[in-house]
Amino acid sequence: MLKIISTITMLLGISSSLFARDLPYGMIKLRETFYDFGDVPRGTTSSYRFVFENVGKGPLVIQGVHAACGCTVVEFDKTKVYQPGESGFFDVKFDSTNFIGSLTKTISVATNEKPSTNRTVTLKARVTSDLVVDPPLINFGDVRAHTPRTESVVISPARPEAFRITELVFDRSKFSVTEAKRPDGKIELTLTLADNLMPGALKETIIIKNTSDHLKELPVPVRATIIGAISVAPTYLEYGSIDSLTPVRRSISLSSTKEKGEDVVVKADRVELFLNGQPAESGVVDIKLDQIPHEMHKKLVWIEIKNKGRAKGSMHGKLYLTTTSKEEPQVTVDFYAFLQE
Repeated sequence: MLKIISTITMLLGISSSLFARDLPYGMIKLRETFYDFGDVPRGTTSSYRFVFENVGKGPLVIQGVHAACGCTVVEFDKTKVYQPGESGFFDVKFDSTNFIGSLTKTISVATNEKPSTNRTVTLKARVTSDLVVDPPLINFGDVRAHTPRTESVVISPARPEAFRITELVFDRSKFSVTEAKRPDGKIELTLTLADNLMPGALKETIIIKNTSDHLKELPVPVRATIIGAISVAPTYLEYGSIDSLTPVRRSISLSSTKEKGEDVVVKADRVELFLNGQPAESGVVDIKLDQIPHEMHKKLVWIEIKNKGRAKGSMHGKLYLTTTSKEEPQVTVDFYAFLQE
């Protein structure tokens, strides 16, 4: 009797597998996969609509559209099911505020096609500006905790006589800013870091509100790595594409910054996840840590991520690690990935 039941179960499994294999799926065909915006004034937003058709034998669902950076926003119908022969579109908006010069951006399109296939479209633009910022990014580099540091940035407007700064918007708990107009019409800003910053990566932006033609709010990034008792390198991880079958590993290096040094042991405390810009449950992925002694007072920590929940789309996460250091009991690591089946 058990043998008969086992045989029936096996036959049912084979037939359901064959049935699933023969199910018709949709297939996306993009009318075009490249668009050039041409010359774009910095501070403006440009839009384009990509049109596609379902050329498959079954229904087509757009499960996610992933842009590599926040400068590009994609809008599409997340609930629409496209029948064979039906057309659709997704709109792309490119914000040129944080760019200057020629650039190329790629957008990935995830669908329910079988086998799973990555479709991409490419955008190109040449961003021009009537404001020159030198340097374009204020980088303090490595700074010991509780140590003040000063850096400067110079703004050169195309029409100095008509340009003025109306307001500086920034986090005053992180640094101070002084403004000085030079005889040549250029404006110099001097930044001084606060002496009470916590260890870790400092990622801030000064918004310079001004009277220019296009870039009314000029962003200037501010970066620094505040060195405490533990140094983490790199400060964030890029995992690329992660499917539901193959986990992906990346590593960080943890080392003591003390003169005598100390051996640091870490363990995963908690993780914050965002999928397609929305908060996600931590169970969407499986995260494993593997610690390997590397050099004296330095440890290599491998962080493995697996797409546990068969989720799809752009993921950003922050991993909180508890350490054995009394001076720095917790460190964080940001990570980015694109989840696919």
